[in-house]
Amino acid sequence: MIRSMTGFGRAQDDIENFKITVEIVSLNSRFLDLHVYLPDCIDHLETPVRNLVKSKLSRGLVKIKVKIDKLPTYQPEIEVNTDALNKLISTIEKEVKGNYQIDISGLITIPGVIQREETEKLEDEGKIFELVNNALDEMIKSREIEGEKIKQDLEKRLENISKYLEKVEELKEIEIEKRKEKIKESFAELKNELEEDSQLDARLSTELVYWANKLDVNEEITRIKAHIKNMLEIINNSKEPVGRKLDFYSQELHREITTLSNKSVDVEVIHYTILMREEVERIKEQVRNIE
Repeated sequence: MIRSMTGFGRAQDDIENFKITVEIVSLNSRFLDLHVYLPDCIDHLETPVRNLVKSKLSRGLVKIKVKIDKLPTYQPEIEVNTDALNKLISTIEKEVKGNYQIDISGLITIPGVIQREETEKLEDEGKIFELVNNALDEMIKSREIEGEKIKQDLEKRLENISKYLEKVEELKEIEIEKRKEKIKESFAELKNELEEDSQLDARLSTELVYWANKLDVNEEITRIKAHIKNMLEIINNSKEPVGRKLDFYSQELHREITTLSNKSVDVEVIHYTILMREEVERIKEQVRNIE
């Protein structure tokens, strides 16, 4: 199955007193490039998360972000720092002369007297890992959906190249025959001017062989057909990531079509080779986004 390297996945759930949100974004990359962003309280899960991603993906710039928010119902544990409070009261009694009244509500606002134990520690970390896995599966699904669109586009492009190639095959036969006739006419005129030259026939044969070889593109056409066949086979039947294989064949396809164009002098043939190269360029653009 073809998978794009572009995708997005999100998973969210309430765990204990917290809302956990996992978002995963995937972009194009030659290799698997992972960026994992975890809160400090669960940063020890980074290695398991990386291993999970590596087990399911082979390429792509993947950014994983886990966010932990306290639920509105969350109540942090409150503890009075009795040492600090007693020290304050003792200081007041020592320094203030005369009658005074201790305002407890004022004392507890002094930093250090009331301690709130606001921790993001989660007892069930396995559920966080499960959320990461769910977001990853959703992201992979989006890559597969995009990959199916790419697959259909590639098949269409390869079909177009095959059609253009058929036109080139027909025109090349005509082009070679026209070139032969033109050479024969030129030598016939030259022979009439010289009246007789025993070497002209040999030169004519050499010239015909030269142009026949120069214009012959049977090998290029055969290789182009083979590359198209191999690419279609990979697109439809491969069980592994195919991006690198398709990239190789698209480069080879471009090279053979360029050679085909260079061996042509007929304007119409060159026109079809240009159309073929345009299709290959679009294929290469698509292939860059395939895992």
